[in-house]
Amino acid sequence: MAEIRAGEGDQESAGSGYLVTPHLVLTAWHVVQGMTDIRVHLGVPAQGEAVDAHVVWHHQDLDVVLLRLDGGGRRNPPRLRWFRAHWVRWMPASFVTYAFPRFAPAGKFLSGRLGSNAGGGVHFAVRLVYVPHEQRDWSGASGANLFVWGRLVGVVSNRKAREPAFLYAAPFESLMAHRDFARLLHDDMPAARLRRLWTWLITGGVLVTAAVLLAALIRPPLLSECPPPVELVVSTSADQRPALDTAMAEYVDERAGEAGQCAPVRVSVGVAGGAQDVRALLARGWEGEGQELEGYRDLTMGPRPHVWLPDSSADLALLEHETEGSAPPEIVDHGSTRVTPLVVAYPRAVGGVDACAPIGADPAGVSDCLGALGEEGLLLARPSPRTSTSALIHTQAAYTALAPDGGEEETRRVEAAVTSAGLDAEGGLALLCALRRDGSDADRTAVLTTEQAVQTYNSGAALGPGCPAIGGPVDAPLFAAGLEGVADLDHPFVELDWGRDDGVRREVTELREWMFERARSGSEDVPDGFEGYRATDGEHLGDEPLLPAHEPPDRFDPGVWAERLQRALLRQQDVRGRIDVLIALDRSDSMRGPGSDGTRLETARARAHGLLDLLGPQDSVGLWAFPEPGTGTDVTGQEHLLPLQPRATADRIDQARSYVDGLTADYEATPLTDAVRDGAAEFETCLDRPSGPGACVVVVFTDGVALPGPREGAAPADVADVLDGLGEHVLVHVVSVGTEGCGGDGVLGRLADAGARCHPPSSAESDQLLYTIVAEARRVAE
Repeated sequence: MAEIRAGEGDQESAGSGYLVTPHLVLTAWHVVQGMTDIRVHLGVPAQGEAVDAHVVWHHQDLDVVLLRLDGGGRRNPPRLRWFRAHWVRWMPASFVTYAFPRFAPAGKFLSGRLGSNAGGGVHFAVRLVYVPHEQRDWSGASGANLFVWGRLVGVVSNRKAREPAFLYAAPFESLMAHRDFARLLHDDMPAARLRRLWTWLITGGVLVTAAVLLAALIRPPLLSECPPPVELVVSTSADQRPALDTAMAEYVDERAGEAGQCAPVRVSVGVAGGAQDVRALLARGWEGEGQELEGYRDLTMGPRPHVWLPDSSADLALLEHETEGSAPPEIVDHGSTRVTPLVVAYPRAVGGVDACAPIGADPAGVSDCLGALGEEGLLLARPSPRTSTSALIHTQAAYTALAPDGGEEETRRVEAAVTSAGLDAEGGLALLCALRRDGSDADRTAVLTTEQAVQTYNSGAALGPGCPAIGGPVDAPLFAAGLEGVADLDHPFVELDWGRDDGVRREVTELREWMFERARSGSEDVPDGFEGYRATDGEHLGDEPLLPAHEPPDRFDPGVWAERLQRALLRQQDVRGRIDVLIALDRSDSMRGPGSDGTRLETARARAHGLLDLLGPQDSVGLWAFPEPGTGTDVTGQEHLLPLQPRATADRIDQARSYVDGLTADYEATPLTDAVRDGAAEFETCLDRPSGPGACVVVVFTDGVALPGPREGAAPADVADVLDGLGEHVLVHVVSVGTEGCGGDGVLGRLADAGARCHPPSSAESDQLLYTIVAEARRVAE
């Protein structure tokens, strides 16, 4: 898939597309018409830097263009197969696509139905997301390529929809009727196919050659002799994603080499959310909550996976516990693929801590080891148990050892201890990424994580977005110690049967056998992605077995562990600090400018959604937008879309999402300083609020462009006066979603000087920033 960005002077345009050959991208003509600066991002999510491109063919009436990617690098898209749209007249079909509409700048999987219309084209319907009865801004979806049964059928054009649920597309078969278009595609096919074609032409003789040339004059060349590859979708965790991306690429290359030029399979690895979210999706048959329209699916979470590779068989135990009475897919557990010991990691500079035994020795008691680390003056950090199964297992072990009676006050003290560093993240790699970035605390922080994550951290390898490789080992490595009663992660291979055909089942079997063969002890063909893991017998995988042998414990007994872990999760949710969160979004007209995830307003929406994801029913949430409705630049108030009320229930979170997605950047005024002052003043009596919070948080998303300010508006000194009167339980954050930083004499810099916590724009670190904001608030509350 491709995201297209085009510009000319102060004009900008965005659209979607598809890499149809190694150097050609197919998209909509109006996306790039009149633009000289064209940039293409490939992949979902986008991989690497954007690539320059230029127009090589277009058709004004069909609103379609071919872009050639500049540079000599070769890409390897799957073989192009296409579907004749006129079949739809008597055989309606469902399509899938991935597009980048303005209301979802990070991209969305979409599906719907194809059908003919009076104009001779093809139209398709999609269910609108979040605000199902309002028309949305689909402009960024222009150029999206539609697929039926893995074959390209059309390209979304600029024809206007008659009703909100419909967009229009130009049929691909109409493009193939244009000889220059077909020839460009043919000439950019892989060289191996051209060599076979020329060999056939020469050896076939004059008559055959003449026949081929004649055929070329009356119909376009055949694009592919390969059958479409079987599409396998693998769902996994954020911690496993980098390893599996590498391993699956190696697997597909091997299968293609065995089969010649035609790759029999293509594997997509995705992360649909945290561990608890994925279990909930499987329990609902991979359908979103509140889905009502038959035949249309919101595929925001990605397509239904054929294989689930969770971190632990504990996920299976919890899934069985959570799906009583529901109808998930048929689930087949094929057993462990690899092993990852769970550890507590602390700075080697501390020296040996006798109470914390190294991997390979008898594991240390949880109480003794964590107590000894506390005596050394170390703080503790742990990923979120809701999103990370390893963190949930660690948490259960800590509760069992340190709060065996299950009392609320005991549990609260343990929870405060294991989160004392004030760091939080979706998984082990993201948590260590936060530790690497915040180097000042790295020498006094211990982390509950996995052995594989520690090795990745110590080696200086990439830890995810915002944490690229540093070119060598870290200066302050971590030491990993095992803990008694903390089970290893066993990464089971789980087959999900949605009633697919035999071809999918065969490919799932091939993948399973390949993984089990390559991840066994003594294997000479361990995929690069599996280095740092262990085989199921505890031996290190890879060329340099630097780690001692480790005896993995027995697998999880579903009847025992489901109850233990579910109880631990409920205990953790019950005692974690209650917080009140007020979100304020800038909707001034400068928010139409480019941000890291589409426009600045779209970027702010994405950040607000991420923040809402981190709140629980014990919290409270309110939503403001500024300025309030009005004309001119002197408006100073805010519109209170969602008042602060106790309990952030699922319905209330969904209501907040609807308001966020309905915002538009249509106002001249930017009363940013007023919003920060008034938001902070809302919490002057934080600890006396009805919800009983332990901390109150104001989070303002803005581009920081606030000139000219309202004539009667607040000044940074007014913000400082309010903040000076608030206690440590009130935290005020201003997050930049534009290009303005937090230093200097700009508005954001002056707000930072006044005492607000300002965060400069950073797309790569945005998710971790939200975790940090909430984690700090919970630490204060606890």
